[in-house]
Amino acid sequence: MAIPSWHADTSRYPLIVVHLVGADGIQQPDVESLIRIVEGLIERRERVVVVYDISDSRPDAQRRQMLVAWLKRNMDVFRYVRASAIVAPTAFHRGILVATLWFVKPRSPVEVFGDRPSAVNWAIAQGQRAGLSWLTK
Repeated sequence: MAIPSWHADTSRYPLIVVHLVGADGIQQPDVESLIRIVEGLIERRERVVVVYDISDSRPDAQRRQMLVAWLKRNMDVFRYVRASAIVAPTAFHRGILVATLWFVKPRSPVEVFGDRPSAVNWAIAQGQRAGLSWLTK
């Protein structure tokens, strides 16, 4: 069985939707695939809005700590991200995010949603406010 990995849908660029492929809610996803996506966004040096859909993920304390440590070391990589929406479908996912955001203070707006359509609509509106006027719903 293949390890679930993160994928970036750029079909509506500069809106980027990051989601899991091959996830079953049980097996842990490949964290490195998420880091590669974020680093790839930064290499482009273009303003974007990002939706992170963590549906079907199974967060754990070790991976959360690893992500927090990486984010603290690399906060400047998000200077091109104008807003981040996070799809957290369960109270458990939302609790993990709240705890993570206590340790990491994003430079741009971050909002948590229970479903992807709401997150995408918010991200597009934030992008339009940030001057990414070609974003459409």
